[in-house]
Amino acid sequence: MASAGSHPTLVRAQRLTKTYGAVRALRGVDLVLRPGVVHALLGANGAGKSTLVRVLAGAERADTGQLTIGDLDVTEVLTPLMARELGLRFIHQDPQLVPKLTGVQNLLLNEPIPRRWGLISWGRAKKAVTDAAERAGINFDLDVPVERLSLPQQWILAVARALVGRARVVVMDEPTASLPAEASAQVYRVVRELAAQGVAVLYITHRLAEVVDLADEVTVMRDGSLSVSLSRGGFDIDTLIRAIVGS
Repeated sequence: MASAGSHPTLVRAQRLTKTYGAVRALRGVDLVLRPGVVHALLGANGAGKSTLVRVLAGAERADTGQLTIGDLDVTEVLTPLMARELGLRFIHQDPQLVPKLTGVQNLLLNEPIPRRWGLISWGRAKKAVTDAAERAGINFDLDVPVERLSLPQQWILAVARALVGRARVVVMDEPTASLPAEASAQVYRVVRELAAQGVAVLYITHRLAEVVDLADEVTVMRDGSLSVSLSRGGFDIDTLIRAIVGS
């Protein structure tokens, strides 16, 4: 993993606020994501992490504050489609795959499907996703229905789907929550590989040991506010616990 200091900024959120009725979900939150940097986002349930991710995805709009992607101010205009076009990808706890479709078909769900003479060219389609599959470290058959794959394989397939096209930022929400230790190790390898390839990774988890192992930077949220923002070498498990619970 690389040092964060010399990297340009891919995503910058500044003083974001979001209110739902009487609930203040975000209270002036800042976040910076850089290429090649694994950035962990931590906080107890209800801390505001999900709201922040929805704003980054264009699914919600902040009440106040500024959001920039690259050099583009998208505060008032970001949509889910625009976020995707700008290279943001989101992987949720549920891989959100179609069980009856093959791995290749799932990888192409959000992409233009190659055609020849008006018919889908599955040979060309498979070639189009080979690079993404290799980047995600896939070593299983992509021609079988997803329902026949193990849960770890399905999650890695979801990573590959996020990498089809021009992925610059990958947001992973609790990727190891339902995985056994061996499969979690595969996820860690993929995260490190993505960072080595220059992808910015926002890694959301409750498992603090993997944060200490994986993360270059950490943002901790509490009650919708920024609790702390730390860089590698400046945090351990005890530090993170105090930041999350406030004592």
